[in-house]
Amino acid sequence: MGVGLGNRISSPPYDISTTERFKETLLSADMLVFNNVASGNTFAKALEKLRIAEALKAKVVRTAPNGIFDPVLNGKGNDFVAGTMPLIATTIGIKLLGPLRGDLQNYLIYTAVVMVSTSQREAAENFIKFLTSAKAKAALAANGVN
Repeated sequence: MGVGLGNRISSPPYDISTTERFKETLLSADMLVFNNVASGNTFAKALEKLRIAEALKAKVVRTAPNGIFDPVLNGKGNDFVAGTMPLIATTIGIKLLGPLRGDLQNYLIYTAVVMVSTSQREAAENFIKFLTSAKAKAALAANGVN
C-alpha cells in the first residue's frame, strides 16, 4: 500500500506528477499533516530526500494515525494531508492528488493469517481467500493498493 498526498475537495487542483512539481506543491503549503507511524515516517523521509524538511518544519503537523484529516478538513489555507492512498481516496471531503514518486515511495505490506485459537476459522480462511481473489485485487488496486 503506497503513500500519497491529498487535500480538501474544494482546493485547487495540483499536479504532483513529477518530483519537481511535487516539491513545488509542498513548498506552497500552509499546513502539511501526516501521522506519527509508518506512512508518516515514509513521508518525513521523502521531505528529507527532497531537502525541504527544514523549510517545511513550521508547517508540519504530526498526528495520531486517525487524526490526519481533521486539521485539513477544518483548515482554511493551502493544506495537504499525506498518508496511505486508500485512506485518502475514501475520506469524505478529501481528494487524492497522487502517490509519492520513485525512490520517495515506500510500500507498506500487510499480512493476513488465521489465528490459531479462533472460533471463526472458516470465516477467517474465506476472508483471506477473498483478499487474494481477482475481484478483491481489482477493488484494492482501484483504491491505490498494489
